[in-house]
Amino acid sequence: MVPADVLVWAAREDLSGQPGKIFAAADRAGDVTVCVFACLAAGEPGRAAQLAPRAPEGLRSLMGVLITRLARAWFPGNLSGDDLTAVRYLGRKHLDTLGLDRSDWLVMCPMAEVGMLRSTVMGAARVGVSQGRAAAHRYGDYVNDFMVLARDHGLDRYVDLLSCLQAELLGLGGLPEDSVRLAEAVLERSRRAADHSMAARARLLIGDAYATPGSSPEILGLDLGDLNRSPSPPPSARTRELALAAYRDAEEDFHRADAPRGRAAVLVRRAFLERSAGRPGSARELLDGAERLYAAAGDVAGAYLTGTHRVLAEIDDGLFTAAGAELAGDLGGWAAAAGSPSLTLGLSRLIRAVGRMWRHGGEVERARACLSLAADIAVAVGDAAEERSALGDLSDLYASLNSRKPTVVLLERALDRRLRGLGGWDALPGVDFALWSEIAELTVFQTAQFMDLRDADGLRQSGQRMRRLVEHRPEGRDTPPPVRNPVIHGDLAMRELERFGLGRVTAAGEPVPHQDFAVPLVASLAGSLISQVHLTRCMAPLIEAKRLRRSGSPAEADRLVEEVLALARDIGTEGRPYAVVALSWAGRLAEARDEVRALAAEAPDMPPARHAELLVAAHAYQEARTLLRERGQDPSFAGTLPRRRHVLAARIALGCGDVTGPAASGVLAELERDIDEFERRFAALRRDAYRTSVCDDAEMGETYFLAARLARAAGAAGSGHEYGGRLRALPLHDTLADSAAIRDAPPAHAAVLLRWQQANVAWTAAFEQVAALRPASPQEHLDGVREAQERLDAAQAALEQAERAALDAMPGILLRTRRVASVSPAKPPPLELPGGTLLLDYLVGADRTLVWARSRDRVHAWELEVDGDELAGMASRTTRSFAGRSLPEDGEGAADELAALLLGPVRTMLEDHERVLVAPSGALALVPFGALDLRPATPLIAEHTISYLPGAELLDRLSFPWRPAAEGAALVVGDPRFHPERGLSRLRGAGVEAYHVGGLLGVTPLQGGAARKTAVRDRAMGARILHFATHGLISPQAPTASAIALAGADELTMADLAGLALRADLVVLSACDTGQGEPTFGGELVGFTRALIAAGARRALVSLWPVHDRITCVIMERFYRRLAEGDTPAEALSRAQRWTKDQPSTDLAIRYRRLAAAAGKASAGGSLTRTRDGSAPAGSGPAEGTGFWAPFILVGSP
Repeated sequence: MVPADVLVWAAREDLSGQPGKIFAAADRAGDVTVCVFACLAAGEPGRAAQLAPRAPEGLRSLMGVLITRLARAWFPGNLSGDDLTAVRYLGRKHLDTLGLDRSDWLVMCPMAEVGMLRSTVMGAARVGVSQGRAAAHRYGDYVNDFMVLARDHGLDRYVDLLSCLQAELLGLGGLPEDSVRLAEAVLERSRRAADHSMAARARLLIGDAYATPGSSPEILGLDLGDLNRSPSPPPSARTRELALAAYRDAEEDFHRADAPRGRAAVLVRRAFLERSAGRPGSARELLDGAERLYAAAGDVAGAYLTGTHRVLAEIDDGLFTAAGAELAGDLGGWAAAAGSPSLTLGLSRLIRAVGRMWRHGGEVERARACLSLAADIAVAVGDAAEERSALGDLSDLYASLNSRKPTVVLLERALDRRLRGLGGWDALPGVDFALWSEIAELTVFQTAQFMDLRDADGLRQSGQRMRRLVEHRPEGRDTPPPVRNPVIHGDLAMRELERFGLGRVTAAGEPVPHQDFAVPLVASLAGSLISQVHLTRCMAPLIEAKRLRRSGSPAEADRLVEEVLALARDIGTEGRPYAVVALSWAGRLAEARDEVRALAAEAPDMPPARHAELLVAAHAYQEARTLLRERGQDPSFAGTLPRRRHVLAARIALGCGDVTGPAASGVLAELERDIDEFERRFAALRRDAYRTSVCDDAEMGETYFLAARLARAAGAAGSGHEYGGRLRALPLHDTLADSAAIRDAPPAHAAVLLRWQQANVAWTAAFEQVAALRPASPQEHLDGVREAQERLDAAQAALEQAERAALDAMPGILLRTRRVASVSPAKPPPLELPGGTLLLDYLVGADRTLVWARSRDRVHAWELEVDGDELAGMASRTTRSFAGRSLPEDGEGAADELAALLLGPVRTMLEDHERVLVAPSGALALVPFGALDLRPATPLIAEHTISYLPGAELLDRLSFPWRPAAEGAALVVGDPRFHPERGLSRLRGAGVEAYHVGGLLGVTPLQGGAARKTAVRDRAMGARILHFATHGLISPQAPTASAIALAGADELTMADLAGLALRADLVVLSACDTGQGEPTFGGELVGFTRALIAAGARRALVSLWPVHDRITCVIMERFYRRLAEGDTPAEALSRAQRWTKDQPSTDLAIRYRRLAAAAGKASAGGSLTRTRDGSAPAGSGPAEGTGFWAPFILVGSP
């Protein structure tokens, strides 16, 4: 017989005693039994299991039950299907077979089942209030039966402990008042008996009932069995006061009982109250004290629980990198050796639950910190199910930001961990069912990310992997897999997999025999894999075809479409949806409609929602409308995301011409609500990387576009402009608002806030580099991810430090909200255009383009019936022809066709305006509008002054008057001398350019070895004009990581510029391709230009293709000469380009030689047309001239 108090203490239901000291004394005395119980009391069942074989044989089975409970079924723990054996082992039926002493049996039954009792009552409460209360009473009665027997055996103190358990179950079941009454009765008896420890436990229960009814402060009021369930509501001021009073009394009682573990448990609860009151700093102080008490008492599990709470409080307080990584590693090692896997996974779920709460609340950074930590803990413990769940939550977070590349990286790392021990993908033969299904699930998950990213290479890689998985499936190779395209069969395959998952256990709770379960499950999974292989084989070439069309290679795109059509025919009915997509994307709409009708005949049970989507893709709008009217209540529509349904309805309304009346107004209202909801979520994002990413969303872009079309079709000429380019302007608008807040801050805080802004940009660059990763080989992947993640971690730590300093300086700076006003009642934005100025605003959609031409007193709008891919292709061919880099298949006439399309409708208005502001959308931002012919042989630049805006809505943020720079208020850098290992060539023409630009601005240029970073930063402070004639280190996938090459190994990053208090009226990047970038689905061009504007440049002069070293020198000298004569930058550039355009190349060569001679530099040798990136001369003849003068554009303030 073991004393009841010892068993209760070993089961961690009594917080008295100090396990560490007791273990040390027992170890010295050689008492293995006490050592085992002390290990259990310390929360270390793994260590207890190591010692138990040396304990008396009669106690081993009893010890085994407690070890199993704490290792596998602790609360908060993990009671999934993998723990069925543990659940049976802890049940009363099994305990009856152990031959325990009656008193031991009385204690052990509730102590073994206590975790399951708590979980069961909370599970019932999830179903409903009445179910939770009924379960609390039912299992309370079950506990009461043991209380009666215990009282008969004279175990009075144990009776009080069971009363506490009853009270706890009542609280968890939704009966907090009953819980308090029962706990108060225990408290009264304990006070009479002077049992301070039991009195303190009763007070804890009373406090918990007030603080977290239905849960516990130890798990922050959450339900770890259902992370979708809302947490306990925050305590009111009154209930917080009652809970705090109970906790303080409990702390005093634990102090009297010399129970440091109990005092620590109180501090954990008080910290919860502090966090719920919005005081995470105070919570951290309390948790530090709790952790010290647990450590002093030797309660390792308590210390880890408290450490987890402390990390969560740090994240709450904005300290994301403080101790998370260390915690994950420590917990993993502890769980694998001395500790409890169940508790560790419970803590992982707790962190994940908090991360999900942050995500739903729009706190992206906090959510990412929590969910990443939860995934790290699951990996460290080696629990595949919890890891997949954490990866799913992280994926949802990144998907909410429309940033799926980090998820691809996470999934690749997860796959690598599983395949590393096998020897890679070639070692799949012979892999067991569990591992095979894990790899299959992760691969399908990754395929979905590649599909959302439209990553053709990624889809091909996934297709190869899935074919290998099907070929080497571990079970049922003779069973034909059911292949079901989700478009045709809906979620049938998913429902089947769920049914198999539920069928793993019989009604009696026994596992189904492996063969009966695994063979049909593998067949179903293999069928899903084959369906996904079909998707990758068809969609990868289609995505490539779409890219080719956008890049101006339609013939090659058409060839790929034909390949997909042949493949779809070979697949049969399951392949028809891909044929519809292929034909629709290729513009062969009549054939696409025939294909949809054939599919509907072959698959009459196709979900109506998917049928309607295919009809809309094929522009069969009348048929789609009829289907919607007849079967619009089908569950498949309810299962479609609301925003997607609203887009579908809008496309049908526009396609059928239903643009007026109540129905059309209702469709527009739904789109407006979607836009409003999106902008509310957008307004909560603090990082520019997140803002940019969330707007790079094809479906959201279509929502804005359709709202603009509906408003324009139903209203006056200018209607719809309030939606126009709004999406592409949102990210930069808020970033500029941040910069303005810093610029307007008191001078005393300027340095601190600039460091914060610099740290923000550095973090964005590091995040973009992580997001851009998808290396080809596993080793390359691991090395690249590790390096990129280390850079991001360092940037995160620096950002947190800078944010703390910024908060100390200006407490409200980080909490400033930028709630974007609802667009629903909005009118066209009140743009203050100068006289004689015409704004051309383009919005490119999937199947047409909208144009607004706005002057000071009027606005006109047009729809161009050209799809976005075709327009992007025309733009690419036009720019190549201007640059003298046309491809053989480009043909002739692209520039004329594009000019007629973009300028034709506004030709009359252009004749009345000398200044033109262009707000291009997507790929149009890469077109030099000045080179487009307004009339035959008369480019727009010949008669107009042209500048660009990133978005019309940004005009108010970028309207700065031009102020000629005072002499010396400039920085000029040219022809730096680079370290040989960088492989960058010297730019002689850039050196001549810097000499003359410096002379015109009254400064000495930094050239050769003098162009070092320190010198550049010193001179840039306060400079009004920055001119760089050097190499631009462009990073297309991570534009904020782009830099300007300086002397030696130095470079000037975007973060460096952000930290310079950059208020430059003009930044000139006289280098190759500095105006290039990646168009987002929202229409924004993300590149070097945007980064400069975001860093504080009011105007940026950049290039659209590789510029010629010597001709650029001539253009820039002319440009600055015009500035010196009083022109604005837009006027100076336009006039410099006109002058260059009209000069024969021989005269330009003479002009360069004179400039070189004046600069004291020899100009003999070399080609006039050699570009600064070292590429070959850009053609000859007439195109040579356009290639010389047209690449430069001015972006920013007009």
